[in-house]
Amino acid sequence: MHITLKQLRVFVSITQVGTLTAAAERLNLTKPAISMALRELESQLGWPLFDRFRNRLVLNQHGQQLLPWADEMLTREAMLPQVLNDPLAGGTLAIGASRTIGVYLLPALLADFRRETGHRQQRVWVSHTTAVCAALTRFELDVALVEGDAIDPRELEPIAWMGDSLCVLAPVDHPLVGRGVLPLAALEGESWLIRESGSGSREQFFALIGSRLQHCAISLELNSAEALLHAVAAGLGLACLSRLAAADALALGRVRELPLEMALDRRFYIVLHRHKYRGPLLSRFIEHCRSFSLPTH
Repeated sequence: MHITLKQLRVFVSITQVGTLTAAAERLNLTKPAISMALRELESQLGWPLFDRFRNRLVLNQHGQQLLPWADEMLTREAMLPQVLNDPLAGGTLAIGASRTIGVYLLPALLADFRRETGHRQQRVWVSHTTAVCAALTRFELDVALVEGDAIDPRELEPIAWMGDSLCVLAPVDHPLVGRGVLPLAALEGESWLIRESGSGSREQFFALIGSRLQHCAISLELNSAEALLHAVAAGLGLACLSRLAAADALALGRVRELPLEMALDRRFYIVLHRHKYRGPLLSRFIEHCRSFSLPTH
């Protein structure tokens, strides 16, 4: 059996983009070359790796067994040129982050990681929790930093990370502003601004607040914390956001907090694929994340 890195690279690309045409564009190869490499790999192994459905290739059981092994081989190959001199210098670290973490926490974490290790090759993708975890499942990312609890434990390993707190935000002229600590019942009948489907903040709003109210009207869905803050300031409704995201708006007086009798605590997670190869660089980044804390002012 003679399996080449090119064949494995083609195989992994197809699993990530779903078609021969898209894989050819990603790898800067012709579609016939991609098709031939896949046929050769399947011939070497003695079984198909994909089920053909219309124009798409869907990973089958054999392909699922090969994918972690192929990803590890390609990861090791990318690290090889420098790993003998410096295990942390070789390769690019692909990091996914949910939006609150990616915007308000990850920049400081990466700056600290670069100062500590000298590693400069990071690729960051910021989206909502569900999309980031899906990309991690497809081996498009090395690690994910997310704020949601809806993580499939069959393929992904969530590691409890740092704590975070949410706060309820209102326009500055809202009638509940200035009335002290409120019971949750005081929010009955209010209109809410929420994040888009797949967002960890949306998931936790419904878990902590929305599911406990008899009347929870949704006024608007938006896909960023900053958009929510502007909408709250404009009087379109209340919102529940991380204090990380709300800190500047609260300090500038753009919105006001409605303190509640109940705690609105949640946890961030470091998420890894259970079958992902964890080389020195990835292991060092995970260690750094676990020891990192934002500076207090």
